[in-house]
Amino acid sequence: MADANDRIGEAERRLSEIRNALVGLQREVVSDDEVAAALAAFDGVWDALKPREQERVLNLLIESVGFDGAAGDQAIKFPPAGIKTLAEEAAR
Repeated sequence: MADANDRIGEAERRLSEIRNALVGLQREVVSDDEVAAALAAFDGVWDALKPREQERVLNLLIESVGFDGAAGDQAIKFPPAGIKTLAEEAAR
């Protein structure tokens, strides 16, 4: 019985960890409306930004850029919460 209670307790702790991780992932999900709002405001905002602020926006939107010269391939990695942060700031 004690062993079963220990396993139940461990399962409940693990379930709590999974729920917390899920909440964190849900915060990173970007809706179509958020993307549209951020892109609609982008040109006007970009022109009004100082170079340091433009750098910050690029850092929010681009995690890394890769290029394979031999294959001619390029890749851009986007951080999951970058566009969401930008959309929230644009909404303010």
